[in-house]
Amino acid sequence: VTGNLDCSQNSLRSVEGITPLIGGSLNCSYNTIRDLTDFPKVAKSIDLSNNRIRTLSNLPTVVEGDFDCSHNPLISLSGCPKIVNGQFTCVHTTIKTLEGGPEEVKESYLCSKNPQLKTIMGAARKIMGSFVCKESPIESLEGGPEWVGENYYCQSTKIQTMQGCAAHIGKSLNCSSCELYTLEGCP
Repeated sequence: VTGNLDCSQNSLRSVEGITPLIGGSLNCSYNTIRDLTDFPKVAKSIDLSNNRIRTLSNLPTVVEGDFDCSHNPLISLSGCPKIVNGQFTCVHTTIKTLEGGPEEVKESYLCSKNPQLKTIMGAARKIMGSFVCKESPIESLEGGPEWVGENYYCQSTKIQTMQGCAAHIGKSLNCSSCELYTLEGCP
């Protein structure tokens, strides 16, 4: 397929039998996919949201566009692409840590609304867009990004201090509705 492949909103349980090369983007969202065996080489964005994926495997190391693995019962980000040249989204999963996730994100890194995520340890160190970890039970900003090009949103978490917050935030910082007792550690 030289362009995009959209097989969203079906009853697919795997990507077995898919074409080995996609020149554009792949959208497999809203299926019942559990198995990523035979995952194709994709030139641009990958959308695996709203499936039943527990583990990420057989994925490309580099994604030239966006990568979305939201709304899956993921237990880990291990196996995730290491470089995402677009936006990385892992919202509404069951991950407990960001370890194993992408090391480099060119646009925004969205990891909010993960009910078991207590640490942002393992997030990409430099994020060109926004970093959004709001509405999760995160207890510390330690180990998160050091440099954020746009916004840093950590509101509605359980953080008590700003220790570990990015040293550089290009636009807005929102730490409202947390359990803060000090602003020590703010950039």
